[in-house]
Parts: sequence; C-alpha cells; structure tokens
Amino acid sequence: MTRKPSHGWSTAQQGGYRNGSTVRTVYKKPPPVDQALTVLQAAGYGYDVNALCQNPKCLKKTKHSAANLAANYAKLLNLTLEQIGAQTPCKHCNSEKSLLLFYSKP
Repeated sequence: MTRKPSHGWSTAQQGGYRNGSTVRTVYKKPPPVDQALTVLQAAGYGYDVNALCQNPKCLKKTKHSAANLAANYAKLLNLTLEQIGAQTPCKHCNSEKSLLLFYSKP
C-alpha cells in the first residue's frame, strides 16, 4: 500500500511515475555522431568532415563540409571515412595513411 502523500513527497515516492524535469532535457548530452556513415548520408545530415594529420612533423587540421565533398567528388559518395583515409595522402606533407578523418556537427 502506498503512503499518504505529504509535503515534500514526489509522485515517484508515492508509487507513481514522474517525468524528467525540463532542466534535464535541456542540458542532456547530445548523442555522438555516427562515424560509420557514408559521405552522402553525412551530407544529408549537414555534417562537417574534419581531417587531422597524424604525422608528428605535420599535425595539420582541415575542415570541410560533407555536402561540398559530395558535390565535388562523385567517387566518394558511397565510401566511409575509413575507406577514404586509407587512400588519401595529407595535402600538406604528402604522407600516406596518416589522416584521421571524423564527422562533427557544425
């Protein structure tokens, strides 16, 4: 049997269901970006493609829109970032297989 409601008791303590407060919904952490998307899918979501060179002498960062990559390079439409990074050299230092590619929200 549930207890008699008294001052300071929430409905959850009375055996009911209490929805989360608005503060929890406002400050809730957004879900992470799926890194397994193809360039065409990422362009549909409006994501950016970040490239980070892992060569210790270079370490350059570049950022491109996935929609621009899809429009300019038709061969990349159905590839994931892992497939693109394996065959793309860094444009600053020309080192092969040193790019780390990932999606981010603008």
